[in-house]
Amino acid sequence: MTEQTEPISERAAEVLPSLDFDYEFDEPPEDWFTAFHRRYSLAASIALIVTVCSGLVGLTLVTILDQDRTSTSADLGRFWTNQVIKYASIAVVQFACGLAVQYRDVKVNYTRKIVHICYFVIPQLLDTELIEFDKNIYTELWNVGIVFFLLLLMLKIIRKRLWIFRIMYMAIDRPEDRPFTTFWFMSQLAVALPIIAGFSVLFSKLNRNHYVFIPLLILTLGDGLAEPVGIRWGYHKYTVKGLFVNREYTRSYQGSLCVAFFSVVSVLIYYNEFTKASITFALLTLPICMTVTEAKSPHTWDNPLLLLVGYTLLVCGYYIEGN
Repeated sequence: MTEQTEPISERAAEVLPSLDFDYEFDEPPEDWFTAFHRRYSLAASIALIVTVCSGLVGLTLVTILDQDRTSTSADLGRFWTNQVIKYASIAVVQFACGLAVQYRDVKVNYTRKIVHICYFVIPQLLDTELIEFDKNIYTELWNVGIVFFLLLLMLKIIRKRLWIFRIMYMAIDRPEDRPFTTFWFMSQLAVALPIIAGFSVLFSKLNRNHYVFIPLLILTLGDGLAEPVGIRWGYHKYTVKGLFVNREYTRSYQGSLCVAFFSVVSVLIYYNEFTKASITFALLTLPICMTVTEAKSPHTWDNPLLLLVGYTLLVCGYYIEGN
């Protein structure tokens, strides 16, 4: 959650156009990461495309050839239908958000959060509530792979050739994140998605499938509303650094308190999933720990850290039950 940042100068706006991933500097780079990003972004994009596509081909072969192990033997067609629905749903939401930014002047800060939540929630919602599958490492790898394939389409070497992907990119391209929009967005998802996948498998084995949604609700309601609350009522500010760069970004204590409030709300929504001991532990630890984590996280990197802390505390609470 970031409410404000230092304004971008007119010259910087010219140098860093809204849809570009490569860029030029009039002055020497200010830090090592900026120089690395400028020099190797194209090579990194190509390497990522090769890696993700190779991984998806391998995962597809394993799914088809080893159906018993991948939990798809009962209904392979239903399994693939699930994957297609996930991909199409996320893509449609992101495209709609991009159109809203382009033609309705909707703030990209808000559309970016909507896209984030869709990446996290839609795969889990389909697997757990709508098209139920036994959780295992293979089903979760598909959830990660589908999102990464979608992200590949928004790399500059692809999106500059197709209008639809340029529009989708506009839904996540905050001006204050440039020229690191793609790196920050993809790197946090690269960490957050495996965290969700791993804990989802664990909660399935512990018969606590709904635990996976509690930190996701905290992100959706708490972190999602922190920015508009901070913009409207955030009178007490503090700053955080961007990942690997020296830029400072402004947050507010009022916005961060949203995380604490909705941590309590999210736990209470799933009240029936807890014992008395575990819900007491969750109510005592989650609001404080999640708020501090959000406040101390680098710019754009609060989501993976919030998920890791939230899921870890829920696992601790489970074992407090004495199971």
